[in-house]
Amino acid sequence: MKKRKRREKRRESEDKFEWLKSKLSKLSEFTELISSVGRNVHYNAHTWTPLKLITLMYWIDVYTKIIPKQEWVKEYWYLDLLAGPGTNFIKEVDTIIIGSPFIAYFFARQPFTRYIFIELDKERANVLRSRIEKVGEPFSSRAKVCIGDCNEVIRGMKITADHFLAFIDCEGLDVHWKTAKRLL
Repeated sequence: MKKRKRREKRRESEDKFEWLKSKLSKLSEFTELISSVGRNVHYNAHTWTPLKLITLMYWIDVYTKIIPKQEWVKEYWYLDLLAGPGTNFIKEVDTIIIGSPFIAYFFARQPFTRYIFIELDKERANVLRSRIEKVGEPFSSRAKVCIGDCNEVIRGMKITADHFLAFIDCEGLDVHWKTAKRLL
C-alpha cells in the first residue's frame, strides 16, 4: 500500500514537471518570433519570472475561456500597467523569454477585443510597439501602447470595456492604491 502511494506521488510529480516543461517550451517558442526586434532591449528579470508568467498564462486561458461566452460581454480588455518591452532577460541563466504583453495574446483562447499596454520608459514602449507590429494582425490593430506613468494614464483613461483583466506586476510601489481602486 505504501509503495503504491509513493508511486502515485512520484507519477503526479512527474506529470507536473512535464506540464511545467511544456509551458516553458511554449514560452521559448514564441520568444524566437519577437526577440529579433529591439535585440538588446529587455526587462531584467529573475529565475522566478517564468513561473509567474506561467501563472499568468493559466489565468489568461481561464479568463478567455469564460468571459467571451457571457452574453452581456461585448468588449473585454487586457490591461498591463507595467508592460515593459515584451521580453525578459533572466540574468541567472542568460536567457530571454517573452513577457506579459505577448502571453496575453499568444495564450488567449479567444483574443481580447483590446490590449492596453502602459510603459513609463519611452524606449521600452517603442520596442514593444515594434514587436507587436512584427506579430501582426489581429494583435497589432487591437493593441495600444501608452507611454507614461501608469497611475496618470489610468486616471485619464476612459475604460469602455464590459469586462477587463488587469495585470499589475510591480517590484516596488509603482502602482498607487488610488489606481487599483479606480480599476476595482
